Amino acid sequence: MVGVATLILGGAVQAAPSIETQVLVTTGQTVPGGFTLDSFQTGVSSTIRSPFWLNDTGQVAFAAALAGTPGGFDDNLAIYRVDATGTGLVEIARTGQTPPDGAGAFTYFGTPPSFAAAANPHIAGFNNVGQVAFIADISTNDDPFAEESGIYVGDGTPGGLVGLGREG
Repeated sequence: MVGVATLILGGAVQAAPSIETQVLVTTGQTVPGGFTLDSFQTGVSSTIRSPFWLNDTGQVAFAAALAGTPGGFDDNLAIYRVDATGTGLVEIARTGQTPPDGAGAFTYFGTPPSFAAAANPHIAGFNNVGQVAFIADISTNDDPFAEESGIYVGDGTPGGLVGLGREG
């Protein structure tokens, strides 16, 4: 537990309530599917963006790189949500996954890394019922220039991933 105190001119000390901290998720941790969380993903402008999104219920959403996935770089990025207690870690989406419309596979979340000047957020929004909105690139064949983009919302439940719009 951490206590915070502020010294006020004139000699009075004002104490703030104690704040408890808790580790919710950490690198090296096993995530759903049996993979290892390798790193948190911040995007290109990591100096101005936090890799974590927090909602009013205390849940946290984040993007992560994984180690030990069967597809290597083709399926090693994922978006997760974890409860305020550190329990309930759920995968929202992962690269290599087929989008809800059944065409192609997610290849990247957020603005593609080739656009270095872009803000590159992996997560577009996060609400109080645990739904995470994100932008995804989708490959429909082996041509890397034939990718499409779409925006999706997911909650980590079976059938809980919904496409809101997709170019193409």
